[in-house]
Amino acid sequence: QFMGRCRMEVRVPQERISQALQTESVSIVLPGLPESKIAGKIEALGPVVDPGTRTFLVRVAIQDPPSILRPGMSAVAIFHPKPDDTELLIPRDAIIRTDEGNVRVWVIEGNGEAMIATSKAVELGDRHGNQMTVLSGLSKGDRVVVRGNESLREGQSVRIVSGDEAVSNTPKQDASDV
Repeated sequence: QFMGRCRMEVRVPQERISQALQTESVSIVLPGLPESKIAGKIEALGPVVDPGTRTFLVRVAIQDPPSILRPGMSAVAIFHPKPDDTELLIPRDAIIRTDEGNVRVWVIEGNGEAMIATSKAVELGDRHGNQMTVLSGLSKGDRVVVRGNESLREGQSVRIVSGDEAVSNTPKQDASDV
């Protein structure tokens, strides 16, 4: 069994280095074992860009390396940037892409028995796991429909449920607060 300190060296394109340095964590996946995700953290950044490839060397410390990992193996590093506290994040399941190429979400307006669905155009930014950053089109506190959004119509009455136990003539929707 391989024991000791383990690290991975990753070449990051210069246009992506600021995103990489804002990383909260790094997942390392071995090509032969795609289901294995090994935790890592950025340990160091090379001081200069490689002029031939325009990349920075980033060293990732591997936390708790599995016994199958050996020096010289190739792997894929997935950087998970920290979301900015001012960013609006919505679940990817809330996003509807239209045939015309537009990106929309359904927002729930009103309260109690008077809740209706309204479609809003949004501009998306970076992906954060199963969430997307919203650059424009939504406000903090908007309630977006996460499930059941494919068959909604503008102005349709909705109600929020957290599970599948509810039964009603009004379509049920799962919602997420932004």
